[in-house]
Amino acid sequence: MSIRSEMPWPCMNCGTVNHAQVWHAVNVAQDPRIARKVQDGSLFRAVCRSCGFQAGLDYPIHYHDPARRSYCLYHQLGQALAPEDQPDLQDIAGKVGPEYRLRRVYDLDSLMELSRVWRDGLDDAAILALRLLLEAQVESHRGARPLALRFDHLEVDVDALEYVLVMEESAPAESMTVPAVFYRNVFPRLEAHRERLFPTGRWVEWTRETARQALMAG
Repeated sequence: MSIRSEMPWPCMNCGTVNHAQVWHAVNVAQDPRIARKVQDGSLFRAVCRSCGFQAGLDYPIHYHDPARRSYCLYHQLGQALAPEDQPDLQDIAGKVGPEYRLRRVYDLDSLMELSRVWRDGLDDAAILALRLLLEAQVESHRGARPLALRFDHLEVDVDALEYVLVMEESAPAESMTVPAVFYRNVFPRLEAHRERLFPTGRWVEWTRETARQALMAG
């Protein structure tokens, strides 16, 4: 079930108090339009009605994709949550079933990326591990680790994965095309340890540390 409410936010530019619609839970099957807004990030942007200033919104959210048996919980790491936002992880896992992929993320970029991975029917464990491998490759070629490297979409016609690459805050975002064979080549490194690191029916932190453990184990 999708759940929403309204949240006041003061404009940092002119001081006007605006009201934004906040989605505490998004069910992809029930609200595909809202799910697409999670995927492209527009759900977390608001515009001041007085001066047009654009602000980013950041709040805890549950993202549920029943068709792909996947559930993600997002909140900032260490964030003090209101009582209504406190997740009962055991209760959620029991309700959705043991065959579900259960993920926790701690930044909005990861939530958006993960939602796109599920949208395109990809394996999120392989994509997470591949991100670390690609970051190392970019660092080797350019002499610096990228500020951000995120999966954007699958290009089926050319069998490739499209990424958005940002090297530094002042630099524009770049497109990066990765042949899908790189994604498929990650699977052998994960299979022996998949059930331990990415078990179905149990919560997994979809983070760099989990990816690092997976690659070291493989």
